[in-house]
Amino acid sequence: MVVVTNQTSLTSTAPAHAAAGTVGVRVSNTDGQQGSLASAFTYQAASPTVVSISPSMGSTLGGTAVSISGTGFQAGATVSFGGTVATGAMVVSPSAIDVSTPAHVAGLVTVEVKNPDNQTGQKVSGFTYVPPAAPTVTQVTPNTGPTAGDTRIIVVGTGFAPNAQLTFGGASATQINIVSDTFIEALTPAHATGMVDVVVTNPDQQSGSLAKGFTYIGKPPPTINVVVPTSGPTMGGTVVNITGGNFENGSTVSFDGYPCTNVNVMSVVTITCETPLHPAGDVNVVVTNPDSQTGTLTAGYTYEGVAVDAGPRPDAGRPDAGAVDSGTPMMGTDGGPTGDGGTTVVEVRQGCGCSGVGGGASFWLALAMVLARRRSRKK
Repeated sequence: MVVVTNQTSLTSTAPAHAAAGTVGVRVSNTDGQQGSLASAFTYQAASPTVVSISPSMGSTLGGTAVSISGTGFQAGATVSFGGTVATGAMVVSPSAIDVSTPAHVAGLVTVEVKNPDNQTGQKVSGFTYVPPAAPTVTQVTPNTGPTAGDTRIIVVGTGFAPNAQLTFGGASATQINIVSDTFIEALTPAHATGMVDVVVTNPDQQSGSLAKGFTYIGKPPPTINVVVPTSGPTMGGTVVNITGGNFENGSTVSFDGYPCTNVNVMSVVTITCETPLHPAGDVNVVVTNPDSQTGTLTAGYTYEGVAVDAGPRPDAGRPDAGAVDSGTPMMGTDGGPTGDGGTTVVEVRQGCGCSGVGGGASFWLALAMVLARRRSRKK
């Protein structure tokens, strides 16, 4: 409706216009004459309005996906929660925006939409920030692995926040990937054998755990089934094959505590080595892996040959002492015939001074005699 006040003024209601911006104004008289003024009037877009936010509550850690309903939303509009601008706001239509909440302290906040023309719309106390619930851990798959770590696992639970930490028995996992608030992927850290607690700790220091949720399994100890040959001379040097299991590179072998030489770990089930010097008799054979675990074959090898005067019996001279064993001559282990075609014999008799080596002489003295005899033959 147009009202002509006088020849120089009139009033009128501006019609609707398709878009914001400046337009020209034209006046047409009844006789068909016209007058116009360019850019005389500016249409402004209506200010946006915020009607509702759904959901209207979320964690102080942020990351809650919300939909904002209202009017007048323009492409490129921004959204803020309590003055903190959210990232990634998507204007779906002039009446809908999807956005993820930023982190914020607990409490009610105003939600504001700001168009590129700087016009704004708000909903006071439109969103409530609440502290997140503590995480929970309900399952770890798999729930066993080696002490060396690096087992790829999946942790299932609730309330896992971005940048949450994961520990196994107090040791931090590696390659942690927070897939969602209910799933975490990671690699286990190294740890000693046994069951450990699995703990998820969120950035707000709230934590959840699964007691004894993972079991570290150590390497099995070595085992010995057989030693071939099963016997050899006391002076050592016999190459033996040890068959068993769980042998490792760096394993060592001992005979009654005396270390073997030239140890060669052929495989996880076979070791070869040369026997050490040792007095005659049965001895335990022990394989020790680098992790100090051992396997023993009791009386697994017998030393034969040089017999040694063991000195007087502990009960010699007592009224109740038994008869003194006169001993039996035994062949030595000097490797074979002597220079005169004979064989070295070391005779040993316990409890008297009549042995070929001398009463009370040690094994090592007997062995020295054998070795000296051998050296004399080589000259």
